This record gives sequence, structure tokens and C-alpha cells, in this order.
Amino acid sequence: MLQDDHLASIARDSRRRLEMLWNQHGIRSHVHSLLQSTNSRWSSRDYETCFTFESFHRFVSIVGSRAMVLNGNKHLVPLPDMTNYAPQPHRKSGDDRVRQGEQKFSFNLYHYFSTSTTSTARETSQTRYMIVRTDRDTPSDQQIFENYGDNDNTLYLEMFGFLTHEQNDFHCAAVDINPSLVVKTSSSSPSVVKDILQQYFDNNPSTCAYGDGTLSSKRDEDMFAFLALFTYSYDEEQLKCISALESSNVKEIYFDHDENIIMTCYRYKSRHDNLRNLIQDAARYTLSLKPTLLVDDSLELSFLERNSMSSPSFSYKRWVAVRFRIQEKIILENLVHTYKGDEEGTRRKDDQQCEFDNDYTRKSLNQKIDDFNEFIYEVVKPSICHIKAAVVADGMRIGAVATENLRTDDIYLQLLPRVHGNDIILSSSVITTGYDDFDVLLHDYSNNSSSDMDKHTTILLLRLMYETFILRERNVLRPYLQILPTIDEQKVSHVLWMADDDLDSLAGSDLRIEVLKYKQSVLNRYRSFIRNDAVVRVFGQFLTRDNFLWAHSIVDSRSIWWDGARHLVPMLDLVNCSAVSL
Repeated sequence: MLQDDHLASIARDSRRRLEMLWNQHGIRSHVHSLLQSTNSRWSSRDYETCFTFESFHRFVSIVGSRAMVLNGNKHLVPLPDMTNYAPQPHRKSGDDRVRQGEQKFSFNLYHYFSTSTTSTARETSQTRYMIVRTDRDTPSDQQIFENYGDNDNTLYLEMFGFLTHEQNDFHCAAVDINPSLVVKTSSSSPSVVKDILQQYFDNNPSTCAYGDGTLSSKRDEDMFAFLALFTYSYDEEQLKCISALESSNVKEIYFDHDENIIMTCYRYKSRHDNLRNLIQDAARYTLSLKPTLLVDDSLELSFLERNSMSSPSFSYKRWVAVRFRIQEKIILENLVHTYKGDEEGTRRKDDQQCEFDNDYTRKSLNQKIDDFNEFIYEVVKPSICHIKAAVVADGMRIGAVATENLRTDDIYLQLLPRVHGNDIILSSSVITTGYDDFDVLLHDYSNNSSSDMDKHTTILLLRLMYETFILRERNVLRPYLQILPTIDEQKVSHVLWMADDDLDSLAGSDLRIEVLKYKQSVLNRYRSFIRNDAVVRVFGQFLTRDNFLWAHSIVDSRSIWWDGARHLVPMLDLVNCSAVSL
């Protein structure tokens, strides 16, 4: 249910150790003999029903979940142990959020022992007190909460049996390195590098990553950087590391004391970008192993929460497991699509969007519309065109305005799909563009798509992205693409950029479920793109999440179906919808 092999393994190992402790290390017989010596009223039936492994397991869990650890000792303290968890309200999100490690010892600030000394003429006595302080303001008659520290969900689940209700900033998600990546990199590397990679990653196939892209273990982070060096880096940086390794006589996997190796193999110049790429690849691979998608888990959680917790059919274990899976996948999705911790501005920019150059960026919308109308009338030269692009009201941005009186059934636009050897209409039925690598990609999707709908959507999506981000100033359709909504405009209004919380107002309706499914299907297509080496080779740095979502939103909102294919038609796609005759 958890979809986390590491956590499931911890749970199984913990239970096995308890069973061994109970059965093989004398705990069972010791408890029986102790009780027999202190209370003769216990019958054999009492032993059989009360002093079982399940009973032992119960009390172990009570100690584990309720005992306070102070000064290295565990204490069961009535009343304070009933204080439930909630994060401190002053915590913020974004760059001002509490960072990992800042609250590691916060529990000890509010829970401690104090000793007072009382002296009389005859004697001096000391009294030891347990002190528990509040870590937040709490009104009278309201439940008191406290922060347990910057703990991972795994600890909360293993020790306490609960999860935080909000996304836990201190949770780290298990990420797995694709074994084939290690094998591929090792096979093309010198033996000294191959031996280190295989020894380390054979024994450490996964690690734990926080939402900001950092790893929970410094050693794992260094070894990830080492693997990334020989996966993504330049030959010059690789040679420096190889030279440092070969000049060292130390035969070990991890070098944390050799300054030369540290600087050339772990702290090299392109470490930041390489580490980011490897963590993103690991997150993609980990998501691909999950049997369910984030949207599936969200839908299951909605279904579970529609049932009352007091209902006999409600499963608390499943409810917790689904919430755990959701928090894990949110982190993994975040690692794939963004890199929060990249504050130095070195991450791949999403500002390489729809603008081709500063000249076009500086133009106003009216100037771009004038350029587009000139393009239609002077370059495309339709045989019939009784409309023009213009700014319109009612939030429609741009519309097609009649240039003469039009009657019902009048033809107002007739144009050729190609002019002077250039495509004017972008069609999903055209898979030969004259650009060899791109044409191979189009043919591959044309022949291997799962359905006609998928094929035509994917091909038109690829064509729009290629025209917009790769051809750029060489693109004859440049004036048309410049009047399309920008990424920033789409972010404001299109559901693909809406957070799931923004859809809460639709809770209980089929529309919310359909929007969630639509968003997930689009993200699944994006995942398939970034996992496809051919797509990555063609689009490179322009294959960003925002660029992809922009193109998908344009295709979904503006393309026209006919003859079993999808088309983007300049001018025609500006005709807005109205159900009312004027």
C-alpha cells in the first residue's frame, strides 16, 4: 500500500526483530517467570490470552509512540504524552520556510527536567520536575499542539502511526538510481571509476531527496555527483578526477579525506547542474516504478474521505498509506519539474518561452496584431478573406472581426495550406518537414502511438513546439505565433497551471475529477517526452514543463479537427464562440 520498498523493508525488519526478541531471546519466558513470582492468581489461560506476541507488540508500540526521549532516556509522562502534533504556525513557505535542521532540537527547548533546592535549618532537599512549555499561543478550551521537530514522514509513520495533514517540508522521498544508468556509465569509464560506481551503487541503489533537491546524506550527495560527473560532464573535468584517483594509493569507495579527489570528483565546476540532472532523472525513474499515478491516489483519497471514519468500511491503514504515497509523489513530481533549491539561477530557465527576440518582445499587442494582419494579406494572400484580427472585449483578448457585411453561409476565409513551400496550416497529418531528426521523431510517433487521438495530438504538439522554440526567427509563421497567448497569460487562466487546491470549490462535482484526470494525462505525456532520448535531442533546453504545458494548452484550445486530423489555422483559430445570433 505504501509503494515505498525501503519503508516497507524497515517495517518488516522491525517486526522480525521483535519476533526474535520475543521468541528466541528469552523475553517471553522471562515475562512469564516474572509474573508467576509476583502474582499467583494468573492462570494458564491468562498467559495464553494476555501474554502473547501481539500483546508484547502493543506495549512496544505504546512506548515507541508515546515515550519522551530526554537526555538519552525514555520517559512515559501522563498528560503531556497526549499532546498531538501540529507544525508551528509561524513557519512560512518558499524561501522563508524553516530549513532542514533548524528544528532538530526544538523539542528539547520545550521539554526538560528542572531541579529546585529547598533548604531548612535541619536539611537541604532537592525536587526534580518535568517542565513542559507551549511552543505557540493557545486560547483557553482549545487543544494544545506541539511541534515534534523536523522529522521525516517515515519516522512519524513508523513510530507514531500517523502522518502530518499538510505537506511535510521535512519529508524526503526515496529515489532510486536506474541500474541501467550505472551500468552504461560504468561500461564507458576507466576501471578505477567503474569499480567505485559498481561497488557503491550496488550497495546503495536508493537515497532520500527533499523537495528542494538536496539529499539526506552527504555521502550519497557526493557519490551522486561522482556518478553525474561521468554521465553528463565534460571530458576535461572527467580527466581531472581520473588523474586524482589514479594518483591516490588509497583503495576505497568513498574519499572524504583526500582534498584533491574531493575537489575534482565531488566539487567540480559543473557539479550543481550535473547533480540536479541526476536527481531529476532518478525521480523520473522512481515515478515510473510506481503502480499508481498521483491523480489515482488523489482520487482514491477523495473516495476514502467521503466515508466517515466511524464507518465499518473505513480503513485507517489504507487512508494513511494513500496520504503517504501522495506526499512522496508530490516531492518526486517537484524534483522532476522544478528545482526549488536552485537559488543561484543556474537551473534551466522557463523564460525561454514564446518570445523570439527582444524586438518582438518589446512590441505591443496591437503592433503584433498589425504584423499578423499584414502577414495574412501580403504573404499568405488567401483567395478569400473577409476578416481581420483585432483586440476584442469581454475577456476574449483577440478575435476575428468582419471587414465587410457577412450573411449566414457566406465564405469568409479560403487559404492554401502551403505557400511558397512553407506550411501555413500546421497539421497533424504532415509528418515530413524537411528537418531530418525531427521527421524521424514524427514518423516514430505516427507509427507507434496507442490511438489516433494520441497520435494526432502528439504530432501537432511536437510541430507547434518545433516551430515556436527551435525554428524561432527562421519560422515563416512567426507573426502568427507571436499573437498566441504567452505562457504567463496561460498560467493565469488555464487549468493546466491550477493547483489542486484551487479546484476545491468544485469538490463533489464530476468536473473536478475530469480536470484532475486531464491534468494528469497531460503530465503523463510530458513524462513520456522527457524520457524519450530522441525528443530530448531535438528540443534540448527548450523541453521545459512550462513550454510543454503552453503548447498543449494551445493545441487543446485552438486546433480544429477535420478529415481525422488536428490543425492549427492562422486567422481561423481567432474566431471566438458565441451561441447568440447578432
